[in-house]
Amino acid sequence: MAEDGGLWSWGDGGRGALGLGGEERKLIPARVTLPAGERVVIAACGESHGACCTEQGLVYCWGDNVYGQGGHGDTDIRLVPTLIQSFPHYTTILMVSTGRFHTAAVSAQGNLYVWGRRDHGRLGLGAGATQACRLVPTLVDGFGQTRVQMVRRFYLISLPIILCGS
Repeated sequence: MAEDGGLWSWGDGGRGALGLGGEERKLIPARVTLPAGERVVIAACGESHGACCTEQGLVYCWGDNVYGQGGHGDTDIRLVPTLIQSFPHYTTILMVSTGRFHTAAVSAQGNLYVWGRRDHGRLGLGAGATQACRLVPTLVDGFGQTRVQMVRRFYLISLPIILCGS
């Protein structure tokens, strides 16, 4: 990320991982194009997908989406950052984090949303969740009145950081 809210990427561009519009490898930083006026406040990259959160509280994802880790309701690859439009109305997202085949976001209300591949319990949706993947952001219900402040995603796990109290 840059001081001006811009986002830069480089490296292996396979499956659109860099968000630059193709799948080519980039050996030097290249600016990722977002809609005019959008400023990135946090960005994350998974194995072959990426996500960012903007000042407006919007989430964009790109790259590999075979398990729905892009959150767009399908499994199509996105070569450029694409807005996730399936969060509940008036939800402002403060941060995103990515794992190998999954993504998570924390809202201003302290809610945790997850999507992507759900095996190994990586999404925290419990044994009753029967789909192999969640293609859109799904609220994690295990926190009661406790607000999630931050989440870090790793290869197969998630570590939410919570605020004590309500």
